[in-house]
Amino acid sequence: MQARSHDVADGHALRGGALVAAWRDRAPAATSALFPEEWGDVPSRISESLTDAVEADRAAGWPPALLRDYAAYPRRGERVPYEDVVRSRLGRIARATALAAIRPATGAIDDVADGTWLVAEQSTWCWPAHDDAFERTAGVVPALDRPYLDLGAAETAATLAVAALVLGDQLDAAYPGLLDRVTTEVRHRVLDPFRTRRDWHWLGLEGNVHNWNPWIHGNLVVTALAFDRPDQQAETLGMCVEGIDRYLAALPADGGIDEGGDYWWHGACRALEALDVLDRVHRIGLFDLVAVDELLSFPHRMQISAHWNLSFADAEPRPRGEAPWFRLRRWGERRGLADVVAHATAQATAAPVPFDSGAARLLDALLDPAPIRLPDPSLPPPTPPPLPLPLPLTVELRSIGLAAARECAGSSEGLFVSIKAGHNGQNHNHLDLGAIEIAVDGVPVVVDAGRPTYDGRTFTARRYELWPMRSEWHSTLRPRGLDQEPGERWAAPIDGGDDGTRADWHVDLSRAYPLAAGELLTRQVMMDRTNATVTVHDRWRLDGEQATSAVLILHGEVAIEPGELLVRPPGAGRGLRISHDADRIEVTERALDDPYLVSAWGPRLTRVELVVESRRSDLVLHSRAAS
Repeated sequence: MQARSHDVADGHALRGGALVAAWRDRAPAATSALFPEEWGDVPSRISESLTDAVEADRAAGWPPALLRDYAAYPRRGERVPYEDVVRSRLGRIARATALAAIRPATGAIDDVADGTWLVAEQSTWCWPAHDDAFERTAGVVPALDRPYLDLGAAETAATLAVAALVLGDQLDAAYPGLLDRVTTEVRHRVLDPFRTRRDWHWLGLEGNVHNWNPWIHGNLVVTALAFDRPDQQAETLGMCVEGIDRYLAALPADGGIDEGGDYWWHGACRALEALDVLDRVHRIGLFDLVAVDELLSFPHRMQISAHWNLSFADAEPRPRGEAPWFRLRRWGERRGLADVVAHATAQATAAPVPFDSGAARLLDALLDPAPIRLPDPSLPPPTPPPLPLPLPLTVELRSIGLAAARECAGSSEGLFVSIKAGHNGQNHNHLDLGAIEIAVDGVPVVVDAGRPTYDGRTFTARRYELWPMRSEWHSTLRPRGLDQEPGERWAAPIDGGDDGTRADWHVDLSRAYPLAAGELLTRQVMMDRTNATVTVHDRWRLDGEQATSAVLILHGEVAIEPGELLVRPPGAGRGLRISHDADRIEVTERALDDPYLVSAWGPRLTRVELVVESRRSDLVLHSRAAS
């Protein structure tokens, strides 16, 4: 059945309690297995590629999960070396599980057993950045008697669950006792703590609901199907339904995800995947109770072009290929959303098999009825994706304070502009109220740097020590030299719209900074398609003698001329000419060494501060493409 219109009218993707009621009223005993007993024919190129991947895994050996790497987090805030090792183990188990299912003769079941044994022997499945043992014990080792249920533990349990559901009898026959050992570990580390403790922050019981909720609950659904005690499975699944209900009921009806584009895959997508799993097993129809259309449209609305995305919050500016695009395509087909299908199909054609996106996603990708395409190794990778992309003329997501416009719908040619409003208490927040992004011919020029590698400061009170998170490193304003502060109290409402010829948005930044009573600050962002220009007009009424400035974070070679900046980003046929009426400018080049930032922008970004002396009360920027 179709999602009902009143669900959207309530202002959220789901009327709170709808999933819980449906589960309570309709849930029967399991009616279907999650995975088939017999696997059909997987295209030979896919199975060969999977075989190559597993053989490469074997050749690499199993890197050890060392205490020095685990302890690096409480000691120095370093989380990547340990997480890379334990995540790679899960990826190897997933790939070997898939290969053992479709090509049993390859001996991949031995790889599954080895990986499962290593994981069972790990002292903890929790990622060190999340473990509460450091604070409780003042030590640098996990507490075996009080396992912490986080993203890593849930992902680990689900990976083992998929192996058990797909290969259970074969695995038990080949390695008797292994599944019993794993079942004991999963119940102790994951299922029992989930049922017996209700103080997990990610449950959202106090109103702060974020992507951990569906990510963990979705993995717990699969875990319970494989390992839960028969008399407790229904209770566990019901608790998962309750948690996912809470998450979806908090999502806005317009589909906005405040955590940024990448986190759609680990938030809304994981919630819908969990409902899909429950519907496949129990035939309840939970998925159809959600108003999904706007949620499914969010990924293509985040596109600047085929190779660039909006990068507000912790989203990355360059889309990655390991997303399960087949799911988005399938859901778009189910709902009759042509733009969603076109976007997902184009991306899946460029990167079709999610070898590193999780065990359930990989196995389901192999079961997908649509033909799975691998790029021809004799040809260069498709650039851009070979199918047209849906590039909306305008995007307005008032729930998260985001608006964007381009010159021509369906084309990345010409100018693109976005403006960020909202508040500074959003999930994965950057201090970015009033920040603009401008692209020319699909390549960002005025940019949001995005997020660096996560470390010990990222999700603590020290988050805003990281320069990419701070407002002075976003393309926004500095009234009287002030910068923004974190917290929901610092807010910037947006109004205006787009009539198809001219986009015109106004953001009131008066409450985005610690200004005095009566002081005002606004930013107006306009795209005029008749003359292909983007205009930014900042106005203020401020006390004191301090200068006010606007910051531009620029990607590319920057040439400075009187009253103008000419920026030529790499990979664009044209540059961007920005005229301004600032009294003076200050230029800072930032060398980049973080791998996330370097992969997006190359070796540097340039910060230009356009300074206006206190006698004035406005600043105007005009941008147009430059040959």
